[in-house]
This record gives sequence, structure tokens and C-alpha cells, in this order.
Amino acid sequence: MSIKILIVGPAASGKTTLAKQLQAKGFDIGKLYTTRPPRDENDEEYYFCEPYDDGGNSFVPINTYDIVNYEVFVSCVFNGWKYTLTSDELDSCNVFIVGPKMAQMIKDGAPEHRYLTIFLDVPESIRYERLMLRDMPGDSAIARIGRDRADFAHFTDYDIRIHENHAQQPDVISNVVSFLKEQ
Repeated sequence: MSIKILIVGPAASGKTTLAKQLQAKGFDIGKLYTTRPPRDENDEEYYFCEPYDDGGNSFVPINTYDIVNYEVFVSCVFNGWKYTLTSDELDSCNVFIVGPKMAQMIKDGAPEHRYLTIFLDVPESIRYERLMLRDMPGDSAIARIGRDRADFAHFTDYDIRIHENHAQQPDVISNVVSFLKEQ
């Protein structure tokens, strides 16, 4: 039985920062395929694709990633963009940045794994400042925060909740590493 870490949080809560810190400790970050446009040319958090109409399970790459055949494990829409996790990615990695709906889909679809869900619940004022620095084509910080309020209103299925991203992340990372070593 392997352990998968699911990092869940609204926009600009520090999910990628936490994932990169875990990666520096030796964890493998899984990437999802998404129809969301890249934020900039250095955005490597996802495999960026355009939807392809074959019943909804295929994508056409819009960058250098070669996507030919893969087995879709779970797929959902979050904030208007499609996100897909492949079975290969789930099997080969142990850290995933996902929304609340996909976190539940992963847990339900692969009960053979153990899960540690980390919820980044950073104050909206901090997130708003961060969102204002992002390039978000067709979106705004206020609109995104509003959608996140709805998406996370009833989210309670987590193991660790971080209220203040900056102060607690080092302790969370140490606790995650210790927990996984004990397993």
C-alpha cells in the first residue's frame, strides 16, 4: 500500500510552493493534463492541452509534451477548466495538486492507496494580493475568490489544515516526511 499526498487549496494559497518543497525532500510531483492556459512560459505545473472531441477523454498538446495514448484515471472540471489525472501518473508519483472534487474522486477510485490530504486555507487577503500579480486571461481575482468560496464551502475531508501558509509550511513538511518514514 502506498501513500499519496493530495495538496488542496483555493487559488494562490501556496499549493505549488508546498509541492516544490516536498519535491526538494525527494517526493515526486504528479502532473495533471489541463485545458487551463499556462500563466507564463515557465509554468510547468501541468501538461497544458486543448480539448479534443472524442467523447471527452483526449487532449491535443499545446506545448512540447507528447501525449499520444494514456489511460484516464479521473477527470473533472474545476473553475471552468478540465483537469485529468492518468493512471500512469497516479502510479508513478506521490504528490498531487488537486481540487476538492478531484481529491475525492482519487480516493474513491483508488482505495488501495493511503492518502494524506493537506488543505491550504490561506486568508483571502493574502490570496487576493497574490492573484493580482498573476496573468489570468479571461478571469479576475475577485471572480476567482468568489468561485473558490463556493468550491471550498463544505470541504472538510483533509488530514492537515494550514491556516497561515508562511508560518506553518516548514512544520507541515517535517511532519509529512516523518509520517511517511513511519509508514
